[in-house]
Amino acid sequence: ARIEKRAAKRVLIGASPARLAELQGGLVAAGYAVTGGTDVGVLAQLASAEARPVDAALVDAAWIADGQSASWVESLFSARNVPCVTIHGDARRARIAIDRLLSVV
Repeated sequence: ARIEKRAAKRVLIGASPARLAELQGGLVAAGYAVTGGTDVGVLAQLASAEARPVDAALVDAAWIADGQSASWVESLFSARNVPCVTIHGDARRARIAIDRLLSVV
């Protein structure tokens, strides 16, 4: 039942290239439809590319710490009413955080 709920949810990830692959892999394996970007500009394009916003956004804390503007990234999602979580840690923690954010438990 959880995988079925996850399959209906779309998640957007912002992270460095290595972390993006790790986080995407973990969420895709859990059943989520996932897309992501390694650049704030790309992330903004992905966030507004479709008429229906993504269901949630996941941002890697280290990616923001590497010079990205945390407030700008957060405002990008809040402007579209997309819940966003910043993650520290491995892909398993990312899945747990997204499950909680989207009430897939």
